[in-house]
Amino acid sequence: SSQTVLCIGHEHWYNVTQRFRDYFLAQQKSGRELAFYSCSGGKQMDPISYFRGQFWSAIKHNAKGSFYWAFGDDFRTGNSWNPYLAPRPGYSPLFIGPEGITDAKHMEAIREGAEDYEYFQMLSKRMAELEAKGVQNPLIAQGKAFMEKAPDEAMVDASSDKLEWNQPQRDRSRMDRIRAEALDLLMKLSKL
Repeated sequence: SSQTVLCIGHEHWYNVTQRFRDYFLAQQKSGRELAFYSCSGGKQMDPISYFRGQFWSAIKHNAKGSFYWAFGDDFRTGNSWNPYLAPRPGYSPLFIGPEGITDAKHMEAIREGAEDYEYFQMLSKRMAELEAKGVQNPLIAQGKAFMEKAPDEAMVDASSDKLEWNQPQRDRSRMDRIRAEALDLLMKLSKL
């Protein structure tokens, strides 16, 4: 069977009315998948806020996909290592050149965001398994409360007005601390 996926521009998601978001959330509840997509700024954007932050929005809204434009972009020069020679901004989270392809901080942020997302999927699955078995433990309620608040807490420095590198006083370790909390909780739940 085919699945309808609604892929929303991540920046737009936070810059539109609640009515707009509610429409897509209602579509999601009716069985369509929600996904996020980013295509503005590329390497000019902050790796944590722009690239990794999108996964936290996916966690918050139970989205099933996270997409970016464009992994193969070399600034139309054949070499993305020198942006000063480029006719326009580059979008790839990688450095592309004649010698090969090298990860940038932006690609590492995508990897970390995917890992954040996976931890929360494992946490959610484990809590559902325990509930299905009828396990009564305060850790389950703690896990639900954590999953409810963690995405908003992680996104404090990743709102749509804080996506560029030049934003001052950003806590770049916040998402790491929250992921560590998720892992700690998952370890505790695995022993039940």
